[in-house]
Amino acid sequence: SDWTIVLDVLTHPEDEDDDDDENKREADETTPIQTEFHVHKSYLAAGTRRSLYFQQVFSVSSHHQNNNNALLLEESLDATSRIPLEESAARAIPTFLDFMYSENDPLEVTTESAVALRWIASYFGVEPMFVQVNDFIHKDLAANNSSSSAHHHHRGTGGNCFLTYLQEAAIYCDEKVAQAACKVCAKKFGKLKVEDMVRLSPLQFSSIVEQAKISSPSDLMSNRVATYCDARRDDIAPEMLLKWTDPNYMNVINSKAAVSLLRHAEQAMMMGGGGGVASVARSTSSDDAATTEAHVDTTTSSTNHNNNPNAALMERCIEAASSNWQVALVENLRNPKEAQRSGFAALSVETRCRVLERALTNADDQLNDTKKRLETSQARISSLHAHVRFENVVVMATNGGMNAREEGAREGWSSITDESYDSDDSGLMTSA
Repeated sequence: SDWTIVLDVLTHPEDEDDDDDENKREADETTPIQTEFHVHKSYLAAGTRRSLYFQQVFSVSSHHQNNNNALLLEESLDATSRIPLEESAARAIPTFLDFMYSENDPLEVTTESAVALRWIASYFGVEPMFVQVNDFIHKDLAANNSSSSAHHHHRGTGGNCFLTYLQEAAIYCDEKVAQAACKVCAKKFGKLKVEDMVRLSPLQFSSIVEQAKISSPSDLMSNRVATYCDARRDDIAPEMLLKWTDPNYMNVINSKAAVSLLRHAEQAMMMGGGGGVASVARSTSSDDAATTEAHVDTTTSSTNHNNNPNAALMERCIEAASSNWQVALVENLRNPKEAQRSGFAALSVETRCRVLERALTNADDQLNDTKKRLETSQARISSLHAHVRFENVVVMATNGGMNAREEGAREGWSSITDESYDSDDSGLMTSA
């Protein structure tokens, strides 16, 4: 070899405690990263797969002291390129070198390495590699979007490939890949696994919601948003919650999601619309909720709703929960664990009273409607019974007349015809 590539793998200590990537880190730690490669300039800077980066580096000779690019000059003098790389890119360098040393073999790319290889192709200026990576990503996302179970030759990962693309795109600031993955997520928003969905950052989730809310049903949106907020409530800012629950798109709140969204809206009210939900005192029982009730202004006036979007969101949630109280509230009242899980127990006493008062009013209205329908049904049943009795009387009377005629026939008088009766009647009158 006549050149050396040394990798400086970038580390991010602030991410080391991220539970979302725990499994990935455990798997990666079992495979050491090679950080030094002895290569040949002829393979890197010549041919149809040449690298524009290395072509420029190699063109700088050691006697070009006035070269403006000090970094390239240093590399040329040392015959060594030191490249700072993210971990996934460092792991993909062997694949990159295999591609550079081969004239015809296709790039070995997977969902996990695709974005890193796309970055490497761009960084080193290898256009054929860039084209192949883009083709793979396009097919991988298309297969996922069409729910294809066969990711055949291009070695895609299947159902959650979008999550890998979003995470890798965030690392490499690759907006185009992120947008393409978001489109797939938006089209399959209702089918995303909860464990995958909650691993998204709030910004990633927000990008998906922005696209999904145009075509997804409102009740589905409310369920998905509530689930995400419950899982990532420490990371959700009030303005994000309001953006995701915009009534122009989420005009209907599912009753199952209403209590959860009400809890988040009330917490946003406590903060006056600023900061993150994490800064709110997060109560997990009814006793804790009672300690914060004095700080919550939950007035229902229209003026307050207009001036405070969180109050308007609370009103929408209260209406959704109370109108379908059998689904939204009954289990919360019967089961303390469910009240804790749903967030009902964390609501202030005032808010819970508002919900239950509205629910009782709706229940009373529903009961009165049911009574009216019952009375109407009973009146119809009585009418039908009277009609049936009348029909039975008619049938019995008709059957009785027929029996009388049969009896007369047996006695002989029924054989007298109307004509003979008239003749007899005429004779009597004559004789008289």
